Amino acid sequence: MAPKLPGARTRKQKSSDSKAAGKILKASQEAVNLQEKKKTLKDQMARIQAEKKKQERRARTLKKKAAKCDLTELMQMLMMKAFLFNKQTAAEGSGSASSTDAWIPKDADDALDKLKTLAGHSANPEVLEFAKTLTASKGALELEE
Repeated sequence: MAPKLPGARTRKQKSSDSKAAGKILKASQEAVNLQEKKKTLKDQMARIQAEKKKQERRARTLKKKAAKCDLTELMQMLMMKAFLFNKQTAAEGSGSASSTDAWIPKDADDALDKLKTLAGHSANPEVLEFAKTLTASKGALELEE
């Protein structure tokens, strides 16, 4: 057996040093990967925030437009939507022609009644509020006449 030199290291010491260096390398690589993931997540958050602001701006402008609309214009738009909806459901239905004829209002009262019934089927609180407004405005119109 050869005599041990004072500065010589054993195989076990070299192995443990190698393992420790491997752990340090792995930890540094994981740190780099985490930094990259953090950067990509920040970029994604920035994009999401920008999209959220864009959607909020769009909602505000639509609310402003809706506030500027006259009730008669809004009613005309709703009548057109109801007409198109009935036309679409009639095209999808397979019954006789008389049961799928498009609904055409006879007068303003008939149109208001149809709008109230269509709005009553909705779960949207804004639509229900509009239905209440229609009922109140119809009552006011009847009092004036």
